[in-house]
Amino acid sequence: MNAEANERAELQERAYKRGRRDGVNDSADRVAALEKEIEALSKDAERYRWIRSRKGLTLRCEPQPNLWSRIDGTQFSVTHIICADGKQFAPAEGLDATIDAAMAER
Repeated sequence: MNAEANERAELQERAYKRGRRDGVNDSADRVAALEKEIEALSKDAERYRWIRSRKGLTLRCEPQPNLWSRIDGTQFSVTHIICADGKQFAPAEGLDATIDAAMAER
């Protein structure tokens, strides 16, 4: 048996012992979940690096409710305003979305 087949057999046996029928799929699901978590953490790290690198950054929390209207007429609640590098960035719904929008304006 090659190493991959041994690993698969061990995973299946562990899954069987846990009362599951297909440990390989469980492992694949776990890997997919971890990859998704890594992607989200990487995006958070990118936001942090962007904020840290701004000059004259002001990040202001807005009192609620603070409703703004989009071009299409729908409304959204602005939670934060970002000013940096001599300009005020367009607000968005939620802090992450506001930072993402400001990063996109580069």
